[in-house]
Amino acid sequence: MTKAQFDHFIDLLPEETKKQFQGPQRHRMGEQLAQVTAMEQEALRRGIDKLPETQQLIRLQAQNVLASVLYAQISAEVKRDEVALRYYYDTHTADFELSTTRHILVRVKGAPRVPVRAGQKELTDEEALARAKELRERLVKGEDFAALAKAESDDTTSGAKGGELGDLSRSSQIVPEFLKTAFALKVNEISDPVKTMYGYHLIQVTKRSMQTFETARPFIEKKLPEQMLAEIKEKANIKLDEGYFGK
Repeated sequence: MTKAQFDHFIDLLPEETKKQFQGPQRHRMGEQLAQVTAMEQEALRRGIDKLPETQQLIRLQAQNVLASVLYAQISAEVKRDEVALRYYYDTHTADFELSTTRHILVRVKGAPRVPVRAGQKELTDEEALARAKELRERLVKGEDFAALAKAESDDTTSGAKGGELGDLSRSSQIVPEFLKTAFALKVNEISDPVKTMYGYHLIQVTKRSMQTFETARPFIEKKLPEQMLAEIKEKANIKLDEGYFGK
């Protein structure tokens, strides 16, 4: 193997693996390649490549390689296709809507990742709901949302910022009950208590806006190949026997 062939081999590796072997680890890659080559030659000498089970494994590996190369090819084509990217942005406006949101959380007993505040007691579901309704009534009567969040929210991280969560998109990593409400509310409307695994939330949307095309672009560049691959799968008409897999 020449230097050029070895460098080309490394270039074909997945991005993270490539970075690992482009520096001081190149020698280790050479050693591994030599070991694999020696083992391949011995396997061929023994006729292992002709065994039915080996043939099946080779076919599966070939399928994986072809699928990976196809995905990389489609992703590269999408990134260069300004027309397709712009068209997706223009025809999926709901995906890029932003809700500037804040909330007050009343924690329920056993809520994950939300510790009990110092000096506070654990609330049952009924107690937490009653507390959330009381806080909502205070907001409706005109109390300042930010001040109340700082004083009362059990989400102390956002509470310190007046309950601010910033701009949420429909793909934000937030529990679905919360996200659904954030995009259903009118601007400045205060929600009824919304139940999640963390407790009861009072949610307010202070502004609605749209992501620009440039900020949405990384999402589209990921989404379009996934959509294209789903279409490829659909056209292939491959069906799973659900009777075999069961519930």
